[in-house]
Amino acid sequence: QLLMLAVILHLVVWRHQTVMEHAWRRWALMALIACGFLGVCAWLLGGSQGLSRWQSFSMRGFDDPARRHAASMAVRMGNDAAWTGTGPGTFEVMSPHYAPLDAVTSPGWWKQAHNDYAQFYAEWGWIGCVVLLMGLWRPMRALMRSWLVALSHEAPSLMSAYRRSGVACLSVSLFSVLLHALVDFPFQIMALQNVALAIVTGK
Repeated sequence: QLLMLAVILHLVVWRHQTVMEHAWRRWALMALIACGFLGVCAWLLGGSQGLSRWQSFSMRGFDDPARRHAASMAVRMGNDAAWTGTGPGTFEVMSPHYAPLDAVTSPGWWKQAHNDYAQFYAEWGWIGCVVLLMGLWRPMRALMRSWLVALSHEAPSLMSAYRRSGVACLSVSLFSVLLHALVDFPFQIMALQNVALAIVTGK
């Protein structure tokens, strides 16, 4: 995320700035302070547990069969439910009927599919997917228009540096969550659901 953010900020903000050497030092100092503050907060809020969890998952390799087959189970569930899906929040209830069909997944209850796209398809069906895309079309179009302005040569006169920085930060945060949703269930977390709702309905 930090690498993506640095590249994007360079494209939309820093390359337009004619700053002195002391200004770059100020930016670097601010970035280091922010990273240090975030690191301390993350550690105090359970970063050690996250580190041990990462070490445990890193031993499995990138392709985790359990997660992959749980996602395929959700896709099979969505195909069987066709247009309407099984219903919101019903993946956990339906999973005991599908888990035994797969040789890799363990029989029993699966609370999440570890792939939000597959789980959404299973619970909401094709109709829900179409409605979701329609709801996301307007904010995504506005974001793309902002990017076209931010990347143009006339960007400093059309959009302030603060606005371009905001577009960069928002894009990195959205892309990170969308990428994470391929292998986990961030959209099932209430805090992220509230943030997504605020973004979709915001102006």
